[in-house]
Amino acid sequence: METVKRLAVTKNLPVLSRVRFQRLPETSGGRLRRKILHHGTFDDEAPTLSKLVATAMCPASC
Repeated sequence: METVKRLAVTKNLPVLSRVRFQRLPETSGGRLRRKILHHGTFDDEAPTLSKLVATAMCPASC
């Protein structure tokens, strides 16, 4: 959390204090959880989703 505080000040990101950070278990019922945040238009979303799928298909060591 120190990194987040430092970024909020050095990068002038006042809204960062409104972001909620939480740890989630890696698995749920034996299934891996994957989440990704896409920032941009829907037209540009495909490469972001491709990254998500690629990490889901790859073991943790990839």
